[in-house]
Parts: sequence; structure tokens; C-alpha cells
Amino acid sequence: MRSITSRGLGMLAAACLAVAPACGDGGSSGDGGVEADGRDVADDAPREALDYWVPPPGDTDWPQLAHDARRTGWSAEFVEGPYRFTWRWTGVPFASRAQPVVVGERLYMGALDGAMYAVAALDDNRGGPPTIAWRTDLGSPIRAGAAVDGDIVLAGTHDGRVVGLHRGNGEVQWSFATGGAILASPAIDDGVAYLGSADGTFYALRTADGSVVWERPIGPPILGSAAVGETAGGKRVVFVAEDVAARALDAATGAVVWSTQLEGQSGADRWPVILGDTVFLRTQPVHFFHTLLHDGDDVMDSAGEVRADWAEDWEAVRPRILEHLTSQPTRQTLFALELATGASRGVAPVLYVYGNNDAPAPPAVWQSALYLPYRARHGIATDGGSVHVSTRYDGELGRLDPNTLDVTGLTSPDPYTYQWRATSDEPATVTVAGDRLLVDNWERLGAISLVDGRMTAIAQLYNGTDPGCDAPGVGGPMPAFYEHCVPGYTFTWDPVRPEGGARTGAVVASGRIFWSLDAALGALAPDDGTTNPPLAPFEPPPDPGPPPSAVPASDYDPYIDTEPTRPAPAPDPALVERLEAEVLRVLEADDHLLPLYVERGFQGTGSWPPDTTSPPGPTSVMGDQGFWYDPGELVYSLAIAYPYLSPPLQERLRAYLAVEMTRYPPLEPLPYGEPWDWVNRGRPREWHPLSIREEVDNCWPPPAPPLQTLYALWAYARYVGDWDYLAARWAEIDALFDEKRTEIDSYAEIAGAIGYARIAARLGHAPEAAEGRAAATTAMQAGLAFADWLDAANTLFPNAGVSGSADDERPGLRGGVFFGLVPEVGRYLHDTNLAAASWYIDDVNRYPTGDYLWYATRAGCNGELTETSFQSPEPGWAFFLAEAYVRGAPRERLLRWLDRPWGLGDPWHIQKIVAAIEAP
Repeated sequence: MRSITSRGLGMLAAACLAVAPACGDGGSSGDGGVEADGRDVADDAPREALDYWVPPPGDTDWPQLAHDARRTGWSAEFVEGPYRFTWRWTGVPFASRAQPVVVGERLYMGALDGAMYAVAALDDNRGGPPTIAWRTDLGSPIRAGAAVDGDIVLAGTHDGRVVGLHRGNGEVQWSFATGGAILASPAIDDGVAYLGSADGTFYALRTADGSVVWERPIGPPILGSAAVGETAGGKRVVFVAEDVAARALDAATGAVVWSTQLEGQSGADRWPVILGDTVFLRTQPVHFFHTLLHDGDDVMDSAGEVRADWAEDWEAVRPRILEHLTSQPTRQTLFALELATGASRGVAPVLYVYGNNDAPAPPAVWQSALYLPYRARHGIATDGGSVHVSTRYDGELGRLDPNTLDVTGLTSPDPYTYQWRATSDEPATVTVAGDRLLVDNWERLGAISLVDGRMTAIAQLYNGTDPGCDAPGVGGPMPAFYEHCVPGYTFTWDPVRPEGGARTGAVVASGRIFWSLDAALGALAPDDGTTNPPLAPFEPPPDPGPPPSAVPASDYDPYIDTEPTRPAPAPDPALVERLEAEVLRVLEADDHLLPLYVERGFQGTGSWPPDTTSPPGPTSVMGDQGFWYDPGELVYSLAIAYPYLSPPLQERLRAYLAVEMTRYPPLEPLPYGEPWDWVNRGRPREWHPLSIREEVDNCWPPPAPPLQTLYALWAYARYVGDWDYLAARWAEIDALFDEKRTEIDSYAEIAGAIGYARIAARLGHAPEAAEGRAAATTAMQAGLAFADWLDAANTLFPNAGVSGSADDERPGLRGGVFFGLVPEVGRYLHDTNLAAASWYIDDVNRYPTGDYLWYATRAGCNGELTETSFQSPEPGWAFFLAEAYVRGAPRERLLRWLDRPWGLGDPWHIQKIVAAIEAP
């Protein structure tokens, strides 16, 4: 460890002329930040000392995420160019959040195909695929980076296991099962691996044998990685859980030392960075990222005319940014906390810079400061003529002073020719090698010296004759991973990213630069003049053609008359326990459950269900980001769970439903206008605080009861036994059916007609029961045209992106045609349209062009080619029910797809558990 005083920090900054524009031709000398209470940090007493870690000279390994347990992202040596790809690897589905690790001559990486790979990192295969040393199938997707400690390679799987493999041959040495998916990379320190699970527990495991040192339940899922740092009171393990609280645990005992609430909606895919006595954390914002970017433009321009001098302009802009972030804390995405206590160090003047609505990139450490993309009105890119895409000012690179929390823009004597890119609305992540800051953007990789500011073009994704494809850097064009390019960024040869657009940064180890990019991994070395043969173009799977024809049923009455067997004989006790736990969470909330809010970035329009009062829908609840608002859906989900509950829980459920169905009657439209109680008064479903919920003051058109509410009410009366509720509301039931009976064009609405026929028959309304049967039969006959109903659903529920653009080239990824499936309608589809339904499911689920992680809660987008962070809750519900009710998948297979709930009282998760219980 090295120690440097606050005064020494200033001297070091002054020495780094190209790093600190205050010492050159722009930027700021860093004279203060603002505490959360508005105090100027410069007014505080000088900080005692700053201890920081330096990679030992000659240490060429990169054994874990961001290099070390502090997550500095700093390796000892840089590799000088110009460069050539020694190998390029495609065809294996690596998760975008997974960073490769390199120890000695081998690189280790897990993949979504469930395998852990070791490859010869230093082989020169002339740009062809690397030599695979071993491959071990772990049977479940590996969605995060591995770690190496001695002879053990550690990997986490989606089915919740942490596995230790022998580094030499890949043989499994030990396996430890948690209760939820592993989406975190282990932090290795002194022979112990620290990581959290989606089961809401944080674990410390001995790397040698997988034995438990301690485990600490905290409640919310843990989807981000941890960092380990040292304080006077001992080592601390810091992470952010999905309640968006940062926690520090005692590394020796697992005791919670402190917990600090942050802003945002998730801590997934990111990691803390520890420098000295401070831990820096990033979170995913709750606001649409283009709103944050445009607000940032306006905030900076509130400082008035742009000053020509960079430093002078930053002095004017910085207070506006600090005022903006302090007065509107939900706009903050960077947090600096005391490592020992969790107390806030104040607000740094860092506006949102990233893409896809992901959390911005964690900083990387070099010596006594941190480096990260930030926003200013002057900088290398903005003044160098970069294309800003959607903002007036581009993303820039800056040095963050850990004492003052001020940012100083980097400068360069070189002209900017896109040697690197940190565009304001695109992902860019930084790491450090030697004294170079590497910038990993989706389309190129470059570096800048932190000593003299010289810039280096390293590599790019694509190449070609189109001017938008070839990006020459200093000293000549960058080597391209793909030699092919289609104008307009339509990469028809390029597999889509396997899981999300989150980037982890380039890795420099063992004399190579390893770059993980869209669906691929490459190794770069100094160019020795060897010419690589072209990489074979990616050939997409053949077009599956039109869906197969239906087989009409001879009699549709069985689908109307035959009810599900409920409760199922000999239900699985573990699943029943899981179901009771989910229902109990609803009952213990003892309040109206608010719609779940998720901000994914660009997303498809139209909320489910799409029914509205006037004008016709689909409605837009919370900007198409609100889920589970329909009272009928809650009634249905709890009603089908009722037969599996213990008598005490059944009694509590009856009481809960009586209150909720009085508060928001399922046969009435949700109230429109003030007060918006059904949107913002009640129990939140999110793990994290959502202060912006109070800003919701409009849902247009107003939601109205869909026809399938009648099936929900039938299920309620049938299983709960409350037929009196339906008898008292027969007129409303009849009116809803009459309104919707001639408009049935979805399989969910067929269930509504079936429900109406059953209700009418039970209540003694024979003519009306016949009308319901006729409507259901007519709809089932029309529904034989699966392709037509599929097109209608895809139009009503489009993917993210602009309809008709390249971003929407895979319609149907949301699974809209299967929304609201019930067992009877699934059986009808199985008997008449199994081939067509399977054609669609298989087409959507295939790699690499489909949504093959449809079942994973909050999976990074893999099928939606747009600026979107993660999948919506819909595919995991729709395709699960299709597999259960249409394809008749066995319980064992369904359990592989039964991930965790999205939030409190997830009705779709309850439906999935019931489907699994009732599966063969």
C-alpha cells in the first residue's frame, strides 16, 4: 500500500499535465464539491491520507472482475500498438455483463450455453477462433464473469450454484447451491470468495473447497458484484442489492456494518470501486435515459453562453450540475460513501452518460484518482467534432478527485479522429493498463495516455467501404473484428448481443488486450505484419417459413365444459410451500398493491390488458412501464392459488380479496383523474424506493375491464366459493360480455367467453349461457388462424424500438399472443394449433437471433435490438404458460424456467407456480 497526503494529491495532479486541463488549456483545478446538505467540501478540514493500491510491476494476470477485489480496473502494463487480432471467437453466447479473466496463458469465460471455457489466451491463430483447452458443461447459463484463485476457477450459474473447477483440466472440485440465480462475479480476497445471489443472501465461501465461512440473508435479490476494502475496523465487503441500498458487511463475520440508501432502480451488472477510504458506486436510473441526457444539456446551458476557455466554462457549469443533482437526487447515478461508515461524501458533478438505460460505467483507478466518462460543454470529443447523436454535448473523459469529488476533463495534443468513443447515449466502460485509460465502446476500443494525453486507436467492430463503417485512428485504420459492414449500422451478419448491452471494459493481461464485444471475444497483440484471413460472415438461421396449418376440432364443447383438476392430486410440497410464501407476502402487505414500475429504456407501447374505456386502447399505464394494475388479474391469480393454501391462509385470502374487490371492483374501470390512488397510494411492489411515483398524474386511455375478467370471476367463485358476489353483479357481468362478445380476437378473450358461459349456467341463465358457448365456439374457430392472431398481437404489443425499423426486425418477442393463457385455452391450442404454436415458440427462443433467455427475471435484452436495458416481465410469463398449457411441458422442465418473482405480489409468478404444480 502507498499513502499520500491531501497536499501530495494536489502536487501529483499538477505533475500530470495532460490529465489535468487546469495545468494545460482547459478544465478545473478541482476546488470543491458539494455535500448532500449543500456544504462545500473545500470548507472541510483536509482529509488525513489516502491509501491506494498499485498493481505490482510484472503482475500480468487479470484474475477477477475489474482485476482485483477493490475493483480498481487497473493492470500493470499496457500493450503498445499498432494491433492485430490474434484470435476472434464467435458462436458462443457470452453474457455482456461477463468479463473474461486471464491467468498465465489461459483465459477463462463462462457462457449462456451453460459451459465454462478455458482457452489458450496467447495463441496466434491469425484471427481465427482460439484453441479451447477445456470445456466443462455446468448445465445452466453462466451469466457473470468467473474468478481464479490458485488452482480453482469459480463460476456462478443461473440455477444458483457456485462451482469450483480445477484450473488445469476443468474438472468440478466442488459445488455450492444457493437459492437463486448468480449474476455476480466473485470477489476473491485471502482465499475467500464473496458474492450475492438472487435469493437475497450474501455468501462467503472458501475457494479451496466451497465450504461456507458465513452467509448473511438481507432480503432483496443481489444482482451486482461486490468489492472488498480495508478500514481501521477490519475488512469490509460492499455491494448494492435490488433495494438499491449499499451495504458493508464485516468480511470476517458477515455482520452488517452499515447500510445506506441510494437512488435508482437497480444495482445489477455493476460493481463498487474502492479507493482509499471511499467506495464509489453506480446505480441504474429510474428515469428514461434520454430524459436524463436532454436535462443534462439544459442544466449545463443554464450557465449561459459557452465560454471559450474550458476551465472557465466548467467553473460556470459545475455549480448548476451540483444544484440539479442535489435538488433532484433521483437524477444521481454516482455515489461516494465513506468505506468505514457508509456516510455520504457528497455529490459529484457527474451527469448521466451511458446508453440503453443501463447503470453508467464504474470508474477505473489510476494512482490516486478515478477516471470515468462524464459530461461537460467542452472536451476532446465535443470540441473534436464528434457526432452527438441525441445531445448537444457529447460524453467526455474525466479525472475524479477522491478528496473534492470534482471532475477535471482530460485533454490531448492529438486531433480527435474517433480513436475512442464515449458518446453520451451509448455504453462505454473504462479500464486502466499501465498509464493508459482504455475506453470500451460497443463499436470501437481506444486509449488515452494519463501522462501526456496521446490517444491510441486500438480496434473497431466492423470495417468496409461505407464512410460510416471505417473509422481511421492515429497512425492508420484500426483493425476490425468483422470485415463486413452494411451501411446504416444494420449488422445483418452479426449475431445479436447475448444478454444486454452492459459492457465490462477491455482486459489487458499476459501481453494481450482482450476485448469482449457484441456476441464475440477477441485477442489483440502488436501487429507483426501477418495478414489475417477474413472472418467468415455470420449466417443467420434460415427463415422458418409460414406457420403450419391448424387442425380444426370436431367438437369445441370440451374446452368449455372441462375444468382444470384443482387441486391437482399429490401436489409437490416444495412448490406448494413456495406458492404459500408468495401469497403470504401479498396478505402481509395488507394494502392495495400498486403497479410494478420498470424503466427499461426504449420499450414497446401498450400495457396489458389493453382494454380501455374511451378511446380504444391499448392504455399506457405509467408510460407503458406499469404492470399488474388490472383488478381482475389479481383476483384470477389468487383464486387459482386458493385450493393449494392451508385453511388459515384461505381465510385470510378471502378477507383480503373482499377488501380489495370493494376498493377496486374488477367489473368497473379504474378511476380516472385525481386522486390517482390506484397508481400511487398503497404498497409498492418494487424492492427499491420509487419517489417518482408521485409524478404519475395520467394514464390514458383509462383502463377498463377486459373480457377475460369474466374467467377470473368464474375462478374466484369456483374456488373461493363466493357465488353470491357474482349473483349480485349479474347485470354488470352480462353488460361486459355484450360489449365485448363480437370483438374477440385474442386467446385470452376466449377464456372470458368460457367464463361467462359457466357463470351464466351456474346462476341459472340458460339463454345467456348458450350465448357464451356460441361466442366461445365462434372465437375458437376464428383462432384457428394462428398466424393472423399472432400478427394482431404483435401489432398491439410491439417490441422495443420504432416499428418498421431495424430495431424491430424480430416482432413477437414479448409473446403477446400468449398473454393471459388459461388451461382450457392452452388445451384447445394444443389440440388444434400445436405445430403453429411450437413454430412460433421455437423461432423466438433460438440462438442467436431470438429471445432465448425469455424465462430469466430481468435478463438483459438479447432479442430486442434496441437501446433497452432488460427484458420486460412479459416474455417469462407468456412463454412459460405456453410451454405449460399448450406444449404440456413436464414439471421438471418448467422448474428450470421458474425464476424469481419480479416484485411483491407478482401475479404472473403465482400463475407460473400453479402451472408447475399442475404439470405432469
